[in-house]
Amino acid sequence: MTPRHVIVAIPAHNEQDHLPRCLTHLTKATTQAHTHTGITCTTVIALDGCTDTTPTIARSYGALTTTLNAHNVGAARHSAICTAIATLDPHLLAAPEHIWIANTDADTLVPPHWIRAQLTLASNGADLITGTVEPTPHTNPTLLNTWHAQHNLTETHPYIHGANLGIRASTYLQLGGFPTITLHEDSTLVEHARTAGAHIISTDTTRVRTSSRLHSKVDAGFAGYLRNITTS
Repeated sequence: MTPRHVIVAIPAHNEQDHLPRCLTHLTKATTQAHTHTGITCTTVIALDGCTDTTPTIARSYGALTTTLNAHNVGAARHSAICTAIATLDPHLLAAPEHIWIANTDADTLVPPHWIRAQLTLASNGADLITGTVEPTPHTNPTLLNTWHAQHNLTETHPYIHGANLGIRASTYLQLGGFPTITLHEDSTLVEHARTAGAHIISTDTTRVRTSSRLHSKVDAGFAGYLRNITTS
C-alpha cells in the first residue's frame, strides 16, 4: 500500500516567530520526497485564534490555511486534515489507504528525509508511525543533554508526539480523526489505533527538533514537560 499523496497538517496559534523556519525545513522535505518519488504533497496550516502575522507567513510559503477559534490542538489538527482532504481528487479519495497524513507542529523543524522515511515505512505496511522529538539545542544546550539522558531515542521507542506522527488516511478516517481535546490528542489517537489493530511503527529515523521554549500556548504540553525536567 504505497502512498500516492501526502497531507502535511500543522496547527498554529500565534507562531510568527517559529513558523518561517518550520516551513523552510518542511519545504526541503516535500521537495526531496517529490524529487525522489514523484509524490505530491498538500500542506495545510490550521490557524487557531491567530492574532499575529502567522496567516500571512503561512500563505507566503504556499500553504493552504483553514481558520478556527477553538484554542484546541485536537480540533486544529483535525481541521487541517479535513481541509486538505476536501481539496483532493475524488479518484484519490476513493482509495484513502494511498494517502499519507504527516503531522507536525509550527515550532518544529523536520529533517529533509522526514517524508521519504515515512513513505518507506508506509510502503512496508505501517498504518501509523510515531517518531521521536528532541529540543532544539541552540537556545538551551543543557536542556538537550538532560533530554537525551532521560530518553532512549531508538527504534521501538515508547514516545508519542503530535509533532512527529504519521498515519494512513484510511486508518485516520476509520478512527474518526484526532479527538477534539486540548491535551493528549496524539496519544489518544494512537491508543484508538492500537485498539483497532492498526500496524503501528515507532521509529527514530524521522527525528525532529522542537522548540526548547519553556512556555507555550499549552501549559501542560511539550513546553510544560521541558519545564518540569529542568527543575527535577
